[in-house]
Amino acid sequence: MNRIFKIIYNRARDLYMVGSENLRTHAGKTGVAVAAIALCSSAFAADPFEYTGSRWYGMRYWQDTDQKYSSVDILLNTNEDDLAGIVLGSTRLDVTDKNSPSVVTVNGLSSPTVMRGISLFDDGSGSASISFAGNLGVHLDGKADSAYGIAFWDGSRGEFSATGITVTGQGNQASGLLLDNSFASFSGDFTVDASGYSDMNIGVDLLGGQAVFKGIADITAKGGEHAWGVIGDDASVVQADDMNVHVSEAAVQGLGIHLSRNSQLTAHDIQIMVNSAAPAGIAVTDGSSLDANSAIVSVTDTTATGQGADGFAVSEQGSTVTLKRVQVTVAGNGDEQNGFRVSTGGTLNIEESAIVKAKTAATVDLGTLTIQKDFYAHFLEESRLHAESDGKIAINEAGEGTVQFKGYSDLTPSSGNRILVNLAGPASYWDVTRDSRLTDLHLSGGTLNMSHISGFQTVTTHDLGGNNGLVRADTDFSTGETDKLVITGTASGQHGILVASSGTATVGETQYIVSDASGNATFSLANPDGKVDAGVYLYELSSRNAAEGATEWYLTRATGKDNTPELTPTAEAVLAMAASGAQNALYQNNLTDLRKRLGEVRDGARDGLWASFSGWQDVLSGYVSTRFRQEVYSLSLGLDHAIDDHWLVGAGFRATVADQKTHGHEGYHATGDADSQGFNLYATWTHANGSYTDFVATVDRYGQKISTNMLDGQETKGKYHNWGFGLSAEVGRKFAGLGHDRTWFVEPQVQLSWYHVNGDSFHMDNSMRVKQDDADTLTGRLGLVAGRDLELEGNRKGQYYLKAGINHELSGEQKIALNETPFEEDRMMGTRFYYGAGLDWELDKTTKVYGQIEREDGGRYTKEFEFRLGLKRSF
Repeated sequence: MNRIFKIIYNRARDLYMVGSENLRTHAGKTGVAVAAIALCSSAFAADPFEYTGSRWYGMRYWQDTDQKYSSVDILLNTNEDDLAGIVLGSTRLDVTDKNSPSVVTVNGLSSPTVMRGISLFDDGSGSASISFAGNLGVHLDGKADSAYGIAFWDGSRGEFSATGITVTGQGNQASGLLLDNSFASFSGDFTVDASGYSDMNIGVDLLGGQAVFKGIADITAKGGEHAWGVIGDDASVVQADDMNVHVSEAAVQGLGIHLSRNSQLTAHDIQIMVNSAAPAGIAVTDGSSLDANSAIVSVTDTTATGQGADGFAVSEQGSTVTLKRVQVTVAGNGDEQNGFRVSTGGTLNIEESAIVKAKTAATVDLGTLTIQKDFYAHFLEESRLHAESDGKIAINEAGEGTVQFKGYSDLTPSSGNRILVNLAGPASYWDVTRDSRLTDLHLSGGTLNMSHISGFQTVTTHDLGGNNGLVRADTDFSTGETDKLVITGTASGQHGILVASSGTATVGETQYIVSDASGNATFSLANPDGKVDAGVYLYELSSRNAAEGATEWYLTRATGKDNTPELTPTAEAVLAMAASGAQNALYQNNLTDLRKRLGEVRDGARDGLWASFSGWQDVLSGYVSTRFRQEVYSLSLGLDHAIDDHWLVGAGFRATVADQKTHGHEGYHATGDADSQGFNLYATWTHANGSYTDFVATVDRYGQKISTNMLDGQETKGKYHNWGFGLSAEVGRKFAGLGHDRTWFVEPQVQLSWYHVNGDSFHMDNSMRVKQDDADTLTGRLGLVAGRDLELEGNRKGQYYLKAGINHELSGEQKIALNETPFEEDRMMGTRFYYGAGLDWELDKTTKVYGQIEREDGGRYTKEFEFRLGLKRSF
């Protein structure tokens, strides 16, 4: 392409040479020579230069002349084949007025071969130069084969203030700025837009040229088969403060900056956006170099099935890119999408931070990539580090930065390949998404997170360094499978292993999580209390020597002082709240005895309505050392009907709520909410001699919610419902008329109750499976009441008393399975003693109140207190 430039401008040079020869030998024979002589005679003009017309040029000077204008205003509208707004050969042109903008506009009205805004060439005398003190605008539009905004040849020089170049139209190729072994500097902002040509569109093209941009250089190339923002070739040099490059809509390839054949570019800040086929942000090849403070590169492959995209591509020996900070994004449809691609001896060095969003963060093939400090890399679900053929990647080797990487690393088998990642500090992590291989992994306080996704990953490294690192690993406690860290060479440091809690576990021990060929690193379990909550049992970390000599670290069930497996907090909570002992305790307390439920019934059977309210706190000690405490409130409503003076029948409804807590493993607690709704039918027979018989049939529906935390702090919940059915028979005899005033009485009581609870199956939301079997209990009670009957004013009656007795579980067995692990317990509530006091008081002949305070204590069950208050209204 640059050769085409030379051919075009050689046409102008040949014209000059022919004209000169004619002057010497055949003066006045050509119109071109005459025009050249005329133009040369107008040196040092001070007025503005203005031209509007249709000739092939707007301004033209040849030979060693000095020209000055305050400003230039050229509008060229022509059908000529070769167009130029300004064309200078070995001439110095100065445009001097800082406040007067200059404009060069060339419109090709037909289809010219070439259009130029401003062009300079030097015959070797070093006199070709141009300067604009004020702003300059160059505009080209037409259907030319080739179009060039500003073009310098053969040592020409230019100095510009703020400059804007627009080259648009149709044809084969367009360039905004061309420097062929020439120099140009721009002290103000520089903008160029080369768009629309079918073969190639180039913003800035240097062939052995030098360009200095002291303001903001804003460069756009758009459309055609190829669109290139900046090309530096053949030892070209570019110096820039801030450079913004926009490349789009190239059908074959779009490229932001390309440096080749020992070219150099230095800049403060670079921003590049490329949206095209086969895009690349920055390409540095053939011994070239790029040095910048920061670079932001965004590359998008716009083809349906792209051939690939690179944010940075550095290749061949001696090619180097040095940056302090970089942010690169690569997206699109290609199979190969690289944030950094370094090959065949290239070197890319990032001194401070690299932020990469690309399918492959870096691929290195016989090259070197160094990110000295911070590295942040991800692309949607994952990114990739890849090294092959003696490729070397080193990330945060000195441990002075932060690494946050989501993806995987791989390297082809080769002794020269190297990938080093140093996860330094608590903010550093690597979320592993696939099996990975690298040569050096340093855990210097950072986290290797293999539990980031489901399934199992293996990270294989030759060497492990650092200290106080953390390995997060998934484990399937039903199969023993785990994520794995495999160290094939040397290892050092003390590191932690963190395994997520699980609701399911069946294996006694797992596969290894870490395999250390050297055996020199030390690992401990970083879970709370140094144990993993896995289903029913706790697990702890152990080590063993493998057959091939490596030290393996794996999980095995933890045991207590008596060598029995330790239960998890979830298991303790479920055994306490889902075992049928809890329902049995509610039933026993709600059933009570006749006096507690209805008050004194031997004053004559009468129809009536009654209501009672009760509350209590109790503790049930069940499996292992779990203590189950609940606070219960119950409201009962009932209707009595007197068949005759002896028989009283009735029905009652009861609603109960309970707030529950357990005190289990190492202070880990569980909470629960229980509710029940009960319906009972009863029939009571009383005799004049003070004896009574009471029968009660009960149906209950229970609802239970369980909430607890596993050792890692993760909350788990579950709930279930079941039904209960009970039958009870109670007899007693009141011996009244005792004491000196014959107002005292004693009443022995005997009660036998049976209760059946239907089992249920449910899951905790950590996947623990719970299956309750049906449970039956038979409880006997012996009790004694001693008190005094009172005659009150208005023929009312009253009574107060003390009570005591024993409840004994004659039979009762409950079975429950957690993850198919069975648990059984006999005598859920055991034997307990109770005592209390009560009061029965008629407010009038149709209304009475009654109440009790009671306590119960036994080996497995304690009711710390209970109060009950009832009201009955007779008809």
